[in-house]
Amino acid sequence: MITPALQFTPLLIAVTSVVVGLALLTAAVGAKHLQVFKLTRMQNRAFVSEASPLLVEWDLHTLKEVAPRFPSSPVARVFAKMTSRYLAGVKSSQGMNPVDLAEGAAKLGIEQNSEELKRRLAAFRSVGVLALATGLLGAFLAVGTPAAMVAGLGGGLVLALCALFHHLISQRIASAEAALRIAAEEFLYEMACNYDHDTMKSILQGAA
Repeated sequence: MITPALQFTPLLIAVTSVVVGLALLTAAVGAKHLQVFKLTRMQNRAFVSEASPLLVEWDLHTLKEVAPRFPSSPVARVFAKMTSRYLAGVKSSQGMNPVDLAEGAAKLGIEQNSEELKRRLAAFRSVGVLALATGLLGAFLAVGTPAAMVAGLGGGLVLALCALFHHLISQRIASAEAALRIAAEEFLYEMACNYDHDTMKSILQGAA
Protein backbone atom coordinates (compact mmCIF):
# COMPACT_ATOMS: atom_id res chain seq x y z
CA MET A 1 0.00 0.00 0.00
CA ILE A 2 1.37 3.42 -0.98
CA THR A 3 1.67 5.88 1.87
CA PRO A 4 0.25 9.37 1.43
CA ALA A 5 3.75 10.81 1.48
CA LEU A 6 4.63 8.85 -1.65
CA GLN A 7 1.49 9.50 -3.64
CA PHE A 8 1.93 10.98 -7.07
CA THR A 9 0.26 14.29 -6.43
CA PRO A 10 -0.33 16.72 -9.29
CA LEU A 11 2.53 18.88 -8.01
CA LEU A 12 4.93 15.93 -7.89
CA ILE A 13 3.92 14.87 -11.39
CA ALA A 14 4.33 18.43 -12.67
CA VAL A 15 7.75 18.89 -11.05
CA THR A 16 8.95 15.49 -12.27
CA SER A 17 7.75 16.24 -15.81
CA VAL A 18 9.56 19.59 -15.87
CA VAL A 19 12.80 18.11 -14.54
CA VAL A 20 12.74 15.20 -16.98
CA GLY A 21 11.89 17.57 -19.82
CA LEU A 22 14.80 19.85 -18.95
CA ALA A 23 17.16 16.88 -18.75
CA LEU A 24 16.06 15.60 -22.15
CA LEU A 25 16.29 19.09 -23.64
CA THR A 26 19.81 19.56 -22.28
CA ALA A 27 20.95 16.20 -23.61
CA ALA A 28 19.39 16.83 -27.03
CA VAL A 29 20.87 20.32 -27.39
CA GLY A 30 24.25 19.14 -26.17
CA ALA A 31 24.35 16.20 -28.55
CA LYS A 32 23.30 18.42 -31.44
CA HIS A 33 26.05 20.96 -30.80
CA LEU A 34 28.69 18.28 -30.40
CA GLN A 35 27.57 16.82 -33.73
CA VAL A 36 27.86 20.27 -35.31
CA PHE A 37 31.44 20.55 -34.06
CA LYS A 38 32.20 17.13 -35.51
CA LEU A 39 30.82 18.18 -38.90
CA THR A 40 32.76 21.46 -38.73
CA ARG A 41 36.00 19.62 -38.01
CA MET A 42 35.41 17.21 -40.91
CA GLN A 43 34.65 20.02 -43.35
CA ASN A 44 37.68 22.01 -42.19
CA ARG A 45 39.91 19.03 -42.92
CA ALA A 46 38.28 18.42 -46.29
CA PHE A 47 38.66 22.08 -47.28
CA VAL A 48 42.30 22.25 -46.19
CA SER A 49 43.01 19.07 -48.14
CA GLU A 50 41.52 20.54 -51.31
CA ALA A 51 42.92 24.04 -50.78
CA SER A 52 46.52 23.01 -50.08
CA PRO A 53 47.55 22.35 -53.72
CA LEU A 54 45.79 25.54 -54.79
CA LEU A 55 47.79 27.54 -52.26
CA VAL A 56 51.01 25.93 -53.48
CA GLU A 57 50.14 27.07 -57.01
CA TRP A 58 48.75 30.34 -55.61
CA ASP A 59 45.54 29.81 -57.57
CA LEU A 60 43.33 32.11 -55.53
CA HIS A 61 40.59 32.34 -58.14
CA THR A 62 39.98 28.60 -57.94
CA LEU A 63 40.29 28.72 -54.16
CA LYS A 64 37.55 31.34 -54.07
CA GLU A 65 35.30 29.04 -56.09
CA VAL A 66 36.09 25.97 -53.98
CA ALA A 67 35.42 27.53 -50.56
CA PRO A 68 31.58 27.77 -50.85
CA ARG A 69 31.43 23.99 -51.25
CA PHE A 70 32.25 23.72 -47.53
CA PRO A 71 29.53 25.82 -45.86
CA SER A 72 30.09 24.30 -42.42
CA SER A 73 33.81 25.10 -42.45
CA PRO A 74 34.77 28.35 -40.67
CA VAL A 75 38.20 28.12 -42.30
CA ALA A 76 36.61 27.99 -45.76
CA ARG A 77 34.34 30.96 -45.00
CA VAL A 78 37.17 33.12 -43.66
CA PHE A 79 39.52 32.14 -46.49
CA ALA A 80 36.83 33.02 -49.03
CA LYS A 81 36.43 36.50 -47.52
CA MET A 82 40.18 37.02 -47.33
CA THR A 83 40.67 35.87 -50.92
CA SER A 84 37.92 38.15 -52.23
CA ARG A 85 39.39 41.20 -50.50
CA TYR A 86 42.92 40.32 -51.56
CA LEU A 87 41.98 39.89 -55.23
CA ALA A 88 39.95 43.10 -55.11
CA GLY A 89 42.99 44.93 -53.74
CA VAL A 90 45.26 43.49 -56.43
CA LYS A 91 42.88 44.69 -59.17
CA SER A 92 42.30 48.07 -57.55
CA SER A 93 44.01 51.14 -58.96
CA GLN A 94 43.50 53.15 -55.77
CA GLY A 95 46.71 52.03 -54.10
CA MET A 96 45.05 49.82 -51.47
CA ASN A 97 47.28 47.14 -49.99
CA PRO A 98 45.67 43.74 -50.73
CA VAL A 99 47.21 42.15 -47.64
CA ASP A 100 45.75 44.85 -45.38
CA LEU A 101 42.34 44.31 -46.95
CA ALA A 102 42.62 40.57 -46.42
CA GLU A 103 43.67 41.10 -42.81
CA GLY A 104 40.57 43.22 -42.20
CA ALA A 105 38.40 40.50 -43.73
CA ALA A 106 40.11 37.89 -41.56
CA LYS A 107 39.47 39.83 -38.35
CA LEU A 108 35.81 40.32 -39.27
CA GLY A 109 35.37 36.66 -40.18
CA ILE A 110 37.00 35.49 -36.95
CA GLU A 111 34.83 37.82 -34.87
CA GLN A 112 31.66 36.63 -36.60
CA ASN A 113 32.64 33.01 -36.07
CA SER A 114 33.40 33.71 -32.41
CA GLU A 115 29.97 35.29 -31.89
CA GLU A 116 28.30 32.31 -33.55
CA LEU A 117 30.16 29.89 -31.28
CA LYS A 118 29.29 31.85 -28.14
CA ARG A 119 25.59 31.77 -29.03
CA ARG A 120 25.75 27.98 -28.77
CA LEU A 121 26.60 28.28 -25.09
CA ALA A 122 23.63 30.56 -24.40
CA ALA A 123 21.22 27.60 -24.65
CA PHE A 124 22.91 25.83 -21.74
CA ARG A 125 22.89 28.94 -19.59
CA SER A 126 19.16 29.32 -20.26
CA VAL A 127 18.41 25.70 -19.39
CA GLY A 128 20.57 26.00 -16.29
CA VAL A 129 18.57 29.01 -15.09
CA LEU A 130 15.32 27.10 -15.68
CA ALA A 131 16.64 24.10 -13.76
CA LEU A 132 17.66 26.30 -10.85
CA ALA A 133 14.29 28.08 -10.86
CA THR A 134 12.47 24.74 -10.96
CA GLY A 135 14.43 23.43 -8.01
CA LEU A 136 13.86 26.54 -5.90
CA LEU A 137 10.19 26.89 -6.80
CA GLY A 138 9.43 23.22 -6.26
CA ALA A 139 11.19 23.22 -2.91
CA PHE A 140 9.35 26.37 -1.86
CA LEU A 141 5.90 25.16 -2.86
CA ALA A 142 6.26 21.65 -1.44
CA VAL A 143 8.51 21.81 1.58
CA GLY A 144 9.03 18.39 3.13
CA THR A 145 7.26 16.46 0.35
CA PRO A 146 8.55 14.16 -2.43
CA ALA A 147 7.94 17.00 -4.88
CA ALA A 148 10.49 19.14 -3.05
CA MET A 149 13.03 16.32 -3.12
CA VAL A 150 12.47 15.70 -6.83
CA ALA A 151 12.73 19.42 -7.55
CA GLY A 152 15.96 19.78 -5.60
CA LEU A 153 17.71 16.64 -6.80
CA GLY A 154 16.36 16.87 -10.35
CA GLY A 155 17.27 20.52 -10.68
CA GLY A 156 20.76 19.77 -9.40
CA LEU A 157 21.23 16.93 -11.87
CA VAL A 158 20.10 19.10 -14.78
CA LEU A 159 22.50 21.84 -13.65
CA ALA A 160 25.31 19.28 -13.54
CA LEU A 161 24.39 18.09 -17.05
CA CYS A 162 24.38 21.68 -18.29
CA ALA A 163 27.78 22.27 -16.70
CA LEU A 164 29.18 19.14 -18.36
CA PHE A 165 28.02 20.10 -21.84
CA HIS A 166 29.07 23.72 -21.25
CA HIS A 167 32.57 22.51 -20.39
CA LEU A 168 32.81 20.15 -23.38
CA ILE A 169 31.58 22.77 -25.83
CA SER A 170 33.73 25.52 -24.30
CA GLN A 171 36.79 23.33 -24.92
CA ARG A 172 35.80 22.79 -28.53
CA ILE A 173 35.13 26.50 -29.01
CA ALA A 174 38.57 27.41 -27.68
CA SER A 175 40.20 24.82 -29.93
CA ALA A 176 38.20 25.93 -32.99
CA GLU A 177 38.97 29.62 -32.42
CA ALA A 178 42.69 28.93 -32.00
CA ALA A 179 42.82 26.78 -35.14
CA LEU A 180 40.96 29.38 -37.20
CA ARG A 181 43.22 32.19 -35.97
CA ILE A 182 46.37 30.21 -36.81
CA ALA A 183 45.06 29.30 -40.27
CA ALA A 184 44.20 32.94 -41.03
CA GLU A 185 47.62 34.14 -39.85
CA GLU A 186 49.40 31.58 -42.02
CA PHE A 187 47.27 32.55 -45.02
CA LEU A 188 48.06 36.24 -44.44
CA TYR A 189 51.77 35.39 -44.29
CA GLU A 190 51.52 33.60 -47.64
CA MET A 191 49.63 36.55 -49.09
CA ALA A 192 52.29 38.99 -47.91
CA CYS A 193 55.11 36.85 -49.33
CA ASN A 194 53.41 36.37 -52.70
CA TYR A 195 52.34 40.01 -52.96
CA ASP A 196 55.86 41.24 -52.21
CA HIS A 197 57.25 38.80 -54.76
CA ASP A 198 54.78 39.90 -57.45
CA THR A 199 55.40 43.57 -56.68
CA MET A 200 59.17 43.17 -56.92
CA LYS A 201 58.79 41.18 -60.14
CA SER A 202 56.68 43.99 -61.66
CA ILE A 203 59.25 46.59 -60.63
CA LEU A 204 62.10 44.61 -62.17
CA GLN A 205 60.13 44.04 -65.37
CA GLY A 206 59.35 47.76 -65.56
CA ALA A 207 63.01 48.66 -65.06
CA ALA A 208 64.03 46.26 -67.81
